Amino acid sequence: MPRIHGLAVILILTIAIVYGCGSSNGSDPVTPVVSGQVSQGQSSHWIWGVYEFVIDPDTGVEIIPARIQQGHLNALHFLEEAPCSSCLVVSNVNNLGGKEWMFDVQIRHPFTGLDKFTGFDVRGIVMFDPSYTFPGSGLSFPDPDNESTGALLNPDGYTNLFNPTEYPPGSMAWQAWEYQYGKYATPDAPVSLLNPYKDYNIETDRRHFTCTEADTKTFHVRFPSDGPLRFGYAIDANWAPPLADPPVVPDDFPLSANRPEPYHLTMEVTKNTLWGDPSAGGGGDLQFILKVYDHQDPLPVSQGGTIQEFRWEIPGMVDWETLNYAGWSEGNDSIGHFCAYFFSEAPVPDVAGKHRMLLSVYDSAVGLLETNEKAYYISEVTVATGETCWSPGDLLSTIPNEAAMTHLSNAKTMYVDPVGILHLWYIDTDWE
Repeated sequence: MPRIHGLAVILILTIAIVYGCGSSNGSDPVTPVVSGQVSQGQSSHWIWGVYEFVIDPDTGVEIIPARIQQGHLNALHFLEEAPCSSCLVVSNVNNLGGKEWMFDVQIRHPFTGLDKFTGFDVRGIVMFDPSYTFPGSGLSFPDPDNESTGALLNPDGYTNLFNPTEYPPGSMAWQAWEYQYGKYATPDAPVSLLNPYKDYNIETDRRHFTCTEADTKTFHVRFPSDGPLRFGYAIDANWAPPLADPPVVPDDFPLSANRPEPYHLTMEVTKNTLWGDPSAGGGGDLQFILKVYDHQDPLPVSQGGTIQEFRWEIPGMVDWETLNYAGWSEGNDSIGHFCAYFFSEAPVPDVAGKHRMLLSVYDSAVGLLETNEKAYYISEVTVATGETCWSPGDLLSTIPNEAAMTHLSNAKTMYVDPVGILHLWYIDTDWE
């Protein structure tokens, strides 16, 4: 197979649109064969089937089914044969220049007319090798700023679901809840603990995905600097049995059919006076609003909602600690029902520049790993450089007291060097 600049995109595709998506009659040719007992109450997340994609702009797209362990789930024929042979379509593969590529991935529900298997909160999770690890939490992710590994450059969010470290093959009661290695995947190859995803069908009520629908999302990826891009692609969806059959979609589905953790997070920094300098220390305040969108209830547990806890990490400033909100308010917008949490913190930086920040929202729902379901948000915090206001060369003892007091009242901190020279430190924007 010819390749463009020696590169091909290899996707280990793990499909999880709905649980089973077949008739309850065991004689039905599209009924999945499942061994063992499956607890419906463990999670509304489901993973279904394993595929590998090889995408080459010269020759098209080759889809290779990866056979899973016999006796666990025999559902591969759902997408290989009837009732749907075109439920996964990759198209519009374009090189944007250099290592950046863009392509579309369409998902089509394979069971026309079976509305009782409507999926909710469908998303495509792209699994890359890690290029950055937060030291406090130990959580790794593919850093878009690090060109040594591949990355998704237009993510809607990050999740830890189905990564091979926490969900290795053989670890779950059912194989539809765990990571699967494909033909091109190396079992000991590193895969990030947090992986980016794109949401599907975000315009529909409760983000439902009926068995008559298809949706397409564009993925903007960057190749690693030293070889072809290889990554897993897991389609995660949520489902719970409807209250009626046939159901009225989505009203006859309980809220437990939706994603249990928050389905969307946004952050707005309202105040940032953080500053740092190796010789003078650091200081300032950081205030921000985190909007939490949750289908069940985005309010705190103390107010009858499902949001249990917040944690955050800024390497060099905050070491994966509990984050306490100063206030909250709820509302609705074009995305959905949200609760806006207000935070006011004073981390102490010692180095100016951009710093990675990780936020995690813990839901009260307990997931497959018997821990709280979580949603993650990754951002950056800018720390300004402290500036010397007083001219170096003046000894502290020679500065008039009234002048010194005027400058001290406006400065963030002061520093007297070993020879007695006074330095007053300001935020760049304050001094300008």
